[in-house]
Amino acid sequence: MKAKKIFLVLMAIAISIKLALFVFGTLRVADSKYGADSLKYLELADTLYEKGSFSSRGPDGRLHPETFRAPGYPLFLAGLYDAAKVPLNGVIFVQVILTVLTAWIIYLMAMNIDAKIAALSATLFLFDLPTTMGSLRLLTETLFVFFMVLFMLSFVLYLRQGKVKFLVLSALIMAALAYIRPGSYYLGGAVVFFIIYANVPKNITRAIMHAVLFGIMVFSLLGAWQVRNYNSCQLTAFSTVAQVNAGYGLEGSYTREKYPLPHGGMRAGYYFKMISGSLVSFMTRPGSLKYFGSPVLTAMGKVLAYPFMVFWMVGFIAGVMKAGRNITYQFLLLIIAYFLFGSAVVVTSAVGDRFRVPVVPCIAMISAYGWGRLREAQ
Repeated sequence: MKAKKIFLVLMAIAISIKLALFVFGTLRVADSKYGADSLKYLELADTLYEKGSFSSRGPDGRLHPETFRAPGYPLFLAGLYDAAKVPLNGVIFVQVILTVLTAWIIYLMAMNIDAKIAALSATLFLFDLPTTMGSLRLLTETLFVFFMVLFMLSFVLYLRQGKVKFLVLSALIMAALAYIRPGSYYLGGAVVFFIIYANVPKNITRAIMHAVLFGIMVFSLLGAWQVRNYNSCQLTAFSTVAQVNAGYGLEGSYTREKYPLPHGGMRAGYYFKMISGSLVSFMTRPGSLKYFGSPVLTAMGKVLAYPFMVFWMVGFIAGVMKAGRNITYQFLLLIIAYFLFGSAVVVTSAVGDRFRVPVVPCIAMISAYGWGRLREAQ
């Protein structure tokens, strides 16, 4: 009973902090809701609502099919801002509510894995600073994480119960993820192999059939958008995000940076330094409140964010070491590895705390599991 009360108090504090930051941003720093891509998402939402076309205006003023961004988040904005006439501050408030709902789904999912980790998992997610800041800006993070935990919950239920209905639901949500952020396009392929890996010890025929079903569903739904791209502009890819991010990624970075190699040093050292630096940045950037333009809030963010990061990192490392052959924790680690190494390769020089947000639910559950094991060892 005492632990339950502590959990409820922490939940109340976390939600109060989110609401306080929302009010501060709304009243004092109106522009804090805008990120680098926010205006573009709003433009695409307007075009979707007014023209029924996922297009953006070029320098000539004419509409051109959008191939860099995916339609998921603009559709979300079009529904709230354009159709329902919810003001932008109202959209931000909806995103804050979505983060709370996401925490509740994490709690439910953790209960299906191990009831002992449920409370701490939800708490770690709610107190995560990059996740909180993501919900206060007109960017894809909040919607993406919401659908990510829906996918994780359905797939965890599939792993636990083996029912095809949860596999089908997982495939549908997986496709939706790519329509929100194209960077998750290849995650479906990784999950196909994981399905085989998870089911082979039980039944190899079942493993292959389930993997094929999942793969066909996911990539048929994604292929529909690729057909759209080809018909509209002869582009075979789902998105041009990889091409646009080429200026930041690992490929060709050695030539771009003209990295000095003293005493006949090898390129391998350069690439090792770049990748390792990106991996560390992905996992250790604590987040910041600097977007509010308040020195006091910025300082408070630094004071609180670093101890919090150390706390979850200690639990996370312990959880990884203790995960063993637990198939559910292996699944969570697969998702983390996909976004961790994908970010390091695709946007090497631009990796920051924002890129960690999609895997915060996985980190939270593994960290909670690790802290549980550490307490048991005492």
